[in-house]
Amino acid sequence: MQIGISQLHTAMREISDQLCQTVNGDFNFVVHCSIADEEAEKLTLLVNFVLSAAARAIEQRELQTANLDKIVAERTAMLTEAKEVAEAASQAKSQFLASMSHELRTPLNAVIGYSELIFEELEDGVPGTNTQNDLMIIRDAGRHLLGLINDVLDLSRIEAGQTDIFPEYFDPLAFTRSTAATLHSLIQSKGNALKFELPEQTSRIYNDMGKVRQCLINILGNAAKFTEHGSITLGYRESTSKDHPGYVEWWVKDTGPGIGPDQIQKIFEAFTQADGSINRRYGGTGLGLTLTSTLCRILGGDIRVESTLGQGSTFIIRLPGDLQAAGANP
Repeated sequence: MQIGISQLHTAMREISDQLCQTVNGDFNFVVHCSIADEEAEKLTLLVNFVLSAAARAIEQRELQTANLDKIVAERTAMLTEAKEVAEAASQAKSQFLASMSHELRTPLNAVIGYSELIFEELEDGVPGTNTQNDLMIIRDAGRHLLGLINDVLDLSRIEAGQTDIFPEYFDPLAFTRSTAATLHSLIQSKGNALKFELPEQTSRIYNDMGKVRQCLINILGNAAKFTEHGSITLGYRESTSKDHPGYVEWWVKDTGPGIGPDQIQKIFEAFTQADGSINRRYGGTGLGLTLTSTLCRILGGDIRVESTLGQGSTFIIRLPGDLQAAGANP
């Protein structure tokens, strides 16, 4: 652009007006002085400097605006996700409290109802013919109630960081059979056969036997709850994974309804079960697998599940055979 000295003044005035009126003007051009005058050339340099500065300022503003838009979009997405997670957690806890209320009332009503029945019979001076059976119902309801309360208390202690590890040496084969024996009657009550897949001989392991037993009882109890007229297999082996040398595995395989791929991770979340209808049909707090998963991590291991909908499930617990050698700090 070739301009004279009088036009330079006009150009400067127009540039000033554009800067005052808008931040989106086009300043990506250079002016050239058409006369050989030192003052005019200096003024031309000044005009080009102002143009360059204005162009850089607009470019920087556009970059800042783009970055700001990106940040706002990211923060909005984060807030939306956090809101959805919070709403899901709130709904899950509400469902848990509702189901927990039902779960607690059921055994309590049995304890109170059958206790009153026995008391009335004793007042009449003639014990009923079903007194022994009534007492067994009270005992079983009390045990069920204690189990529900223990689940909640255990999870509360874990979340508060108040869970201690007490490792000891024990024989995994004798341990596995004795643990299964505590649930044998529950497994058989639904017409299921209990099978074992155990090696003939193995070394003693060093871990928290009580917590390992709790994990095993939880997954065995789940298998017994959801399987009818089928089989439940309990197995033990040393881990064959190259990434986990020195680890051992227990697994429980059932012929129950199985779990869909979209529900696999959900079953390990607190206060949830794979399907809302499960609680209505089978009962339970939905805490068993959450506790098991958390305890496995505390003990230096993990739990995973392999399942096909309609064909049963296999839960595998993998733990260090020696807690100290695995680097845990009991």
